[in-house]
Amino acid sequence: MACVAIIINTLLVGDVYLTGSGMLISFAFFLYVLGFFAGGDFKLISVLSLNIPIESVPGFIIDMFLIGGILSLLYLIKNKLMSNVGRGVPYGVAISLAYVLVQHSLVEAT
Repeated sequence: MACVAIIINTLLVGDVYLTGSGMLISFAFFLYVLGFFAGGDFKLISVLSLNIPIESVPGFIIDMFLIGGILSLLYLIKNKLMSNVGRGVPYGVAISLAYVLVQHSLVEAT
C-alpha cells in the first residue's frame, strides 16, 4: 500500500528525495547487518525513504526509535505478565508510525 502511495505521489508531484533515501537505506542496511532489523524492516524503510526529504531524516530516525522503544517496553511488560517469551518486536509498526508523523509534519509545514 505504501508503494502505491509513493508512486502516485511521485507521478503527481514529482517529489523523490534520493539523498535522504540513500542515507536512510544505508542506515537501515547497517542495522540489518548488525541484526537489529529483519529483512522486512529494511525493505519497508527502503520504500518509505523515497518520500522523506533530507531535512526530515533525523526526525524520522528519532521518532522511529522513540516509538520502537515504547513498543519494546509494552512487549516486555506483556511477556513478563504472561510468563512467555516473545518472538520479538514488530518494528514495522514503529517505522510506519514514524513515517506518518514525518509526513504529517510536512503537510502542516506547507
